[in-house]
Amino acid sequence: MGRYGNQISVARLRKSENCTRDIIRYNDRRSQKNGLIGEFTGGNQAIKDGLGRAWGDRENWSPAMKQNAAPFSDPRIWEFINRCRQAAR
Repeated sequence: MGRYGNQISVARLRKSENCTRDIIRYNDRRSQKNGLIGEFTGGNQAIKDGLGRAWGDRENWSPAMKQNAAPFSDPRIWEFINRCRQAAR
């Protein structure tokens, strides 16, 4: 998306309550997450893809793995991310 498209997106965000602040927080967290994933995978796409498949298979995880991942499974986190994605469109 070009600069003009980004400006339109920003204008839309300002119309929604708290959206601008939320999208900034989302982008900061997305950058942190991407940095951590890149650090973990060493930039290897196959490892990144495998990580994504493993995370997508949570229902088959052991109880200990589910417990360790519980903080990352908070539905409020995903609601926040989805709100930001919608706002950015």
